[in-house]
Amino acid sequence: MKQILGLSFVALVGLSFIGCEKDPRSIEYYRNNIDIAEKRLDECKKMERMSEKTKEDCQNAAGAILMGAAQK
Repeated sequence: MKQILGLSFVALVGLSFIGCEKDPRSIEYYRNNIDIAEKRLDECKKMERMSEKTKEDCQNAAGAILMGAAQK
């Protein structure tokens, strides 16, 4: 019985972290913070899998970098 309660607690704690992902930052944010966009894009390139929110965040960082390069 104690094992079942312990496993239930571990499962509940684990599931509570699933929804804790940050919302993606905007392209405008990354355009104003190119150094952060470059760091984020480096992190994104190292990821094997990513959620939809992370994918959007990575695309926004890449878009800001491309926009900045196009303006030069």
